[in-house]
Amino acid sequence: FKKDHYSLGYEEPLLAFTKALGISEIIKTPDSFNSKWKDSYLATSLSAHAILRFNLNNKLDKIQSIEVIKIGERIRDIKFYNNKIYTILENSASLGVYNILSK
Repeated sequence: FKKDHYSLGYEEPLLAFTKALGISEIIKTPDSFNSKWKDSYLATSLSAHAILRFNLNNKLDKIQSIEVIKIGERIRDIKFYNNKIYTILENSASLGVYNILSK
């Protein structure tokens, strides 16, 4: 319909998934969480049943890496608390608690 999104105030996404993932939430990991996960963002997916961890460059205009962490259920919500990741899992109506082990 419109060829020039930028002039209309719309900025194209950095990444688009051709099969919709049903992203439910995106959060940034705290710097204190894990040194290997510094400057990471987590996106939860309803249809992919996974958490996507990704890193952006310093300008926040390019994705540098993406990691898919399969959970096996629809993930409705995600939070950090006491250096752990908590998720609300829809299918089993349960709480997922995750910790990253340092090597």
